[in-house]
Amino acid sequence: MQFSESEKHLMLGMVYFDALPYVRKTYGDSATQEFFEMSFSGLTKDAWEKYKKVEGTLWSLYFRRRYEALRFQMQKEFLDKMIPEEPRVVDNVELKDIPLRTIQIAMYVMWRDTIPLKEKEDGTKLYSSEEEYERRKDWHDWLFGYANQEACQDPLIDIDDIIPEYDNQKEIIKNVIGILHRNKNK
Repeated sequence: MQFSESEKHLMLGMVYFDALPYVRKTYGDSATQEFFEMSFSGLTKDAWEKYKKVEGTLWSLYFRRRYEALRFQMQKEFLDKMIPEEPRVVDNVELKDIPLRTIQIAMYVMWRDTIPLKEKEDGTKLYSSEEEYERRKDWHDWLFGYANQEACQDPLIDIDDIIPEYDNQKEIIKNVIGILHRNKNK
């Protein structure tokens, strides 16, 4: 499966924003501009502005769909505690310029990046029982069908192809962090 440049940039951006807190904590606020410039050096200003708009719309769509799925399952008082501010509705006008395949890729990657972990990196368990973890994981799996309804109805993607490309984008960010590390430790 071939990915468009905008689809690659979308995945790169997801990895970038996931790594940004680590860069800020490790190298300080002053390194964030350098990290940004190295990560997105291939984008023009117009391409960056378009990316930000598409990325914001897709995250809003994912959060809204997650909210709607929770609203279906939870009492309002619990939902209000969990998500105090209702996510905005993303209308078809906002989505009309985003290819359906790009929406499917984004919804899959966003869903995959939020898979519940059983334990922290240090081994600390995040759930009181195996059953509690399995229920949370089952709910997350169910969410995929609602969040990525386009892919369930008419799949234009092969998830087995998305993972290697997403891993490539992660490798790019790891390389950028490596360069940043070497520059900061000279």
